[in-house]
Amino acid sequence: MKGFFKKIGKVAAAIARPVVKEPVFFFVTIALLAQPNIEWLCYNDPLWYQIKFFIKALLMNFGVSYLATLIVYLTGKRWVKLLLYAFNIGLMSIMVFLKLNFDMTISPQTILVTMETNPSESSEFVTAYALGVKSLMSYAIVIGVTALVVLLELFGRPIARFFRRGLNRTFFNITASLFVVAGVVLVALSYTTLFMCHDQQDVDEWDECNPYLSLDLFSTTVYSVNSLRTSHNEIESAINQAVLLSQATTKPTVTEPDSLNVIYVLGESYIRDHASLYGYPLKTTPYMDAERQRGNLFAFTDAVAPANATSIVMRNTFSCNSIGDGERWYNFPCFTTIFKQAGYNVYMWDNQRDFFQHKIFTITVNSFLYSDEMAKHSYTQTNAKCYGADERIVQDFADTVKTVGKHNLIFFHLMGQHVDPNQRYPKSWERFTGDSITWRTEKWMTKEKRQNIAEYDNATLYNDYVLRLIFDLYRDKNTVVVYFGDHGDEMYDYRDGKGRVGTGEHPRPAMLKCENLIPFVIWCSDTFKQRHPDVVKRISEAVDRPFMTDNVCQLLFDLGGVNTSYYKPERNIISPNYKTRPRIVYGKFDYDAIVHPERKAK
Repeated sequence: MKGFFKKIGKVAAAIARPVVKEPVFFFVTIALLAQPNIEWLCYNDPLWYQIKFFIKALLMNFGVSYLATLIVYLTGKRWVKLLLYAFNIGLMSIMVFLKLNFDMTISPQTILVTMETNPSESSEFVTAYALGVKSLMSYAIVIGVTALVVLLELFGRPIARFFRRGLNRTFFNITASLFVVAGVVLVALSYTTLFMCHDQQDVDEWDECNPYLSLDLFSTTVYSVNSLRTSHNEIESAINQAVLLSQATTKPTVTEPDSLNVIYVLGESYIRDHASLYGYPLKTTPYMDAERQRGNLFAFTDAVAPANATSIVMRNTFSCNSIGDGERWYNFPCFTTIFKQAGYNVYMWDNQRDFFQHKIFTITVNSFLYSDEMAKHSYTQTNAKCYGADERIVQDFADTVKTVGKHNLIFFHLMGQHVDPNQRYPKSWERFTGDSITWRTEKWMTKEKRQNIAEYDNATLYNDYVLRLIFDLYRDKNTVVVYFGDHGDEMYDYRDGKGRVGTGEHPRPAMLKCENLIPFVIWCSDTFKQRHPDVVKRISEAVDRPFMTDNVCQLLFDLGGVNTSYYKPERNIISPNYKTRPRIVYGKFDYDAIVHPERKAK
């Protein structure tokens, strides 16, 4: 028995040796990565629930830190230690900056928004936040932590000596080995099951068992990056839906007897409350205002985007899924495929198709929407070129598609007000200047910021003109147009900042109103109004209904007279059978519970 315990002691000593040799690095790494572990205890969840995952996450932190210490010990290279220190301090720096400025953490959404930020937007972001008080606080914290780490490494010999001589070595070795073994095993199991996740639903289920918000910074980052991998699997599944639909023996049909044009226009980065159509002080939507006066345009007052990222919105608005009903976008076909299989000519004119084409967000969308299989089963024709001005993509369509069939679905994806707004309109459309923004009198409002707002409003005005061009293309034909912004944005609307910043763990109502509340309009030609008075009546009666754009396909099926098993009248905003469903944004937040708590209380 004595020999057995002696062997156990030797094994424990071997396991603990990296910690004994590099105690400063080991415990500093634990401290650098532990911020989410500690913050987890501050949430309002049941105490037993918090403690359970705190212990599990803390053990994983021990495991990650031990593995990093083992690398330092085995290599014996100072540059390896410095590199790992830099990496860990870098993660901590990002977390502190995000937390202080936006109440955000490292998450899949944070990474996606970052990837969807172009160099111009990044420059503006830095300008807006780099020298803010909270940013300066984050820099001070990082500098202080870095200085402390340097001091501990320079003068850490007493600590190392204590671990080598001042402790009961056997007790420490056994205790340390138990903790690190438990941690390493947890890391191995958790990471293995995470990497085995096939799609985002698997990842969500993993998160229920291992809440990423409780994990150390490194594990949280691994979780977030892994979500990008699962998105690839989702794309493959979504493309397969188009193939299966095209091979089905029962096809969707068209019930509309007359010639009909259904035009679907997707805007970009449109802050609803910067449109005079919705009460903005400047006349930024004169053409839409006039169309509403004529009785041809209907502006919906409570439409919400499911996210503030174009790629997420496009996937969920093209697919026939409903987020509020827990459905995944990749398990359903796209409405373009259904229209095409029903006999419609489907034209895709996307002015963002080549926008930063080497960026992950463009690759993600294009690999789905424009794969060979998807194009074959879903489109009649797509645009060959993209343009700096949106009016040119409309003109390109008019010049390219000379003749159309009896039933046509036409999709325009505009650049809209995408950052940088002053690049989104010809200089001849510069109607507003900073002097036009007279009502913004906050202490932090400057001449430059008023000019930024004016430039956004100029882009909004030009976007209104582009919509007029689209209306005019088919004004004398049986045509209905559905237009909405993919998501909103911020332009100093309620705080000293602009651009999309993500949600945070407790998103503010003002943030959701700016980044998720969007313009949503339906325009009907005179011919459409004459032939479909019942539809127009239903549209006019529905303008104040709460709605999320993930169900826009249901509206399009109705307007296009498409008979398909995927049509659900209870999800169609203009149907008498419409039922309001939970508007879940960013995959987890109930928009109405945050923005309209009075509704949820009823």
